[in-house]
Amino acid sequence: MVILLLATILVSAGVVLFTGSTSIAISLLFFLSLGTGISFWISKDIKQDTQNLLKILYAVFSVYVLFSVIGYLDYITINDFFLFVDQTHFYEAGDILSKNASIAQIFHDCFVLRIHEENEAAYFIFGIIGFMSNTYFDDNNILLQSLHISFLAMLLNLFLYKTLIYYTDRTQALRYTLLFAFFSPLFFYSPWILRDVHIAFLYAVGIYLMHTRFTITRLLLFIPLIIITFEFRLEMGLFYLVMPLYYIYFRGKQHKHYKLLFTSLIFIGIGVLGLALNFLITSINETLRSFEGYSNYTEENLGDGLGGMLYKLPMGLKQIAITFFSQITPFPAWGKFLDATTIYEYVIAFAEFCGAIFWSYLFLFMCFSFTNKKVRKNLSKENIAILLIALVFIMGNSSEMNTRRILCIYPLIYIVYINIRQWLPFKKQIAYSNSSIALYSALSVIYFFVKYS
Repeated sequence: MVILLLATILVSAGVVLFTGSTSIAISLLFFLSLGTGISFWISKDIKQDTQNLLKILYAVFSVYVLFSVIGYLDYITINDFFLFVDQTHFYEAGDILSKNASIAQIFHDCFVLRIHEENEAAYFIFGIIGFMSNTYFDDNNILLQSLHISFLAMLLNLFLYKTLIYYTDRTQALRYTLLFAFFSPLFFYSPWILRDVHIAFLYAVGIYLMHTRFTITRLLLFIPLIIITFEFRLEMGLFYLVMPLYYIYFRGKQHKHYKLLFTSLIFIGIGVLGLALNFLITSINETLRSFEGYSNYTEENLGDGLGGMLYKLPMGLKQIAITFFSQITPFPAWGKFLDATTIYEYVIAFAEFCGAIFWSYLFLFMCFSFTNKKVRKNLSKENIAILLIALVFIMGNSSEMNTRRILCIYPLIYIVYINIRQWLPFKKQIAYSNSSIALYSALSVIYFFVKYS
């Protein structure tokens, strides 16, 4: 613990000295303080939870911050973003908002005038960060915005740990959380100036609440979470409505007003959905245009490769194939290495490579495991519900084969994976692990020879 904290302090000091930025110095201090406070708060005075949460925070803090710095160094080197061109739009829109006279004016532009039509929560946050930096410290900059997104990724891991302890012991929950933190696609996406990590964090909080003891207060907490998610991406907010339904159905059955609550939530959900559709009609049109644009762009740019072939399949079969393929993308895992031109880009490519290998292995392991009678028998109603939620979510996003759009649902898939591993004898775990590695290796080799022969 002391070594991890010391590493965190040294990395933070090094970044501050390197950038000479007061806003970054204050931000890193704020992250460390708030993260530590949240760790104590959600541990609920359980000593082992407090220690494990702090270990997770301090372990991921240094690595995530350094990864943000690597992304920033590459930006300086090539004077552009290596990945995700929409980062430019998000940063520039936030920078424009940051020059407003007050936070109230930024709020008015985003949520009253709705000058961007959609994604207003993202623009608002980028604008607020820039405004605080411009007004009280030094100028808004790329690294500052990147670090604030990375911090949400750090916090996501804390809530993941708290969720996993409902399924396994605390030592295993710590180990599995660190595996997810460093090897899942979350790490690769943690520094980019996009809205996907924000949404993933909001979903992680909701997923944690789904597992807590039922109270009306916790049920009401879903309301602001849904509203905020709406303002990041409309369709993600709509899907978030599933979480309070799950919470009442599986956690609220013992409540004396269970039937009334469940029925009321359905009607309220329908009402809120209707109001949202009416209020955000402009956003919906824009979202649908973007949705169609993403789909067309994806199909046009996949060419004649494996992805292109999947998009040419008949309706229905196409969604199933894309759903499967989405869990082993990016495929091949080495794709970003081919585009890298700087040492920083090779590090970024390696992060994506690790995430792709890890998640592909996890998914294939689950597929092999479902052939086991014991695994199928041990699937509880909650496990089945979680799988259905994840499946519907992924299929709903099949128009764009992009990991970042489905990143927020990965903690649910991870929960089922951990359950499956615990049900299997050690010999079966080894057998399915070897089969997963062999299948993925075979697919990679076949792809290589077909592509380059």
